[in-house]
Order: sequence, then structure tokens, then C-alpha cells
Amino acid sequence: MFDKIKKWFRKPYNIELWGGLIWIGEKDTDFKFWTDTRPISDILKDKEIIDRQVKYEYNQWADFETRNWCTIFSAITELSFLFDREFSKCEIDEIWHKMIKDWKLDPDNWAYLSDAIDYTRRWWNEKFPDKLVESYQISYKDKRLMKLLETKTARLTQIWYRTSSALYTDIQADWIAENNTYPMFWWHAVSKAGINIIDNYKWQIKYNRYSFKYFDDLVNKVIIFRLWYIFLKK
Repeated sequence: MFDKIKKWFRKPYNIELWGGLIWIGEKDTDFKFWTDTRPISDILKDKEIIDRQVKYEYNQWADFETRNWCTIFSAITELSFLFDREFSKCEIDEIWHKMIKDWKLDPDNWAYLSDAIDYTRRWWNEKFPDKLVESYQISYKDKRLMKLLETKTARLTQIWYRTSSALYTDIQADWIAENNTYPMFWWHAVSKAGINIIDNYKWQIKYNRYSFKYFDDLVNKVIIFRLWYIFLKK
């Protein structure tokens, strides 16, 4: 048993630490740049470079039933950006109802970002087989890949971090999270466009757009998870 535990600890990108071990839900369905047989440059060279503004933003509190489902809203925000379309409430409901049915989402709590990416991608590809997408899981520690992505793509990604009311208090004055650490009371998933965070609180615009001044520090302290996701057109 101990050997199995040691082997599990050595697996890359599986865990994040926060007062213990937390399985963040790595999936076999994730495409991973670091294990792909093709060079990264080949994967990206034919991908569309998108140059448009974020047009569609969502409010997870628009319906009490969806109040905790930030992981789904971060995923659909990127697809809205990628295909220039807005998701209807009915479409969003289809995704999370499927997740509840498969025991991937707790209606009164939350779902792993990896599950939300997986189910949103599969829902989209079933609905729009002529506009297929792939999801990639990436690490902020892969500096070479990060530099390449920054030069090749102008688009949204999904990140997951641990937060508290202290962060939202901090951003009220100037929409900048200016600390290099925060108390960590709950998890939250958002979209990231360049240096800007697009939150899922459209009803509160001062909370819905902000940036992290010490982003790398927050990653190193595992307040922002090292793993993040991106959708690319297939």
C-alpha cells in the first residue's frame, strides 16, 4: 500500500496542496500538450488566432439553482468567445443536469473544473459536430508553452483558484487584486483573458473584471491552481 501511495505522489500534475491533498480531477479525456506526440508548434500552427473582445458574460447567480456552478460558467464563457455566440439558460441546464445525473456535480456545492470542461466539451461536440473543439490541460510551470501560447493565441482560458471575501474587498477600489496571498475559504473558477479575469458575476460589474498583481506568486503558493484549461477548435 505504501508503495502505491509513493507512486501516486510522483504522478505529475495530479494534486494541489491546501492543508492536505486535493484531487483536482485529471481526466483521460484531457488532451495534454506535454504528452502529445506532435510538437507543440504543430498543434498550434493551424489553430485560429482570435482577435475579438469578450462580448458574452454570465451571472451564475441569475438563478439560485446555478449559484455554485462557476466551473460550468467559466467553460461556456470561453466557448462563447471562441464561436461568438451566447449560451441560453436551457443549454446551460442541459450540461449541469447531465453532470448531476452522472454524480459529477453536487447541486448544493460545486463540481471539479476538469469535469465541467469534459462535459461542456462533449455537450458542444454532440450539438455542433461541424464545429468540434478539443480541451487541453496545461501547467503554468511550463514556461516554454506559456510563452508560445501568448504569442500564438489571443483568447480565453479557464483557471481555478482558492479565494475568500478578502479578495473581493481588495478589488473594489481599483479592480486589482494587489496582495500576493489571500485567506483561502472556498474554490472558484473564472475565465482569463490576457491579464484580465472575467468572473461569473455580470450583475456586479466591479467584481466581474479584475486582475492579479502578483499572479506568479499566487500560483507558487497554490492559491491559483497550477493547472488550467483551454478550448481549441479541432
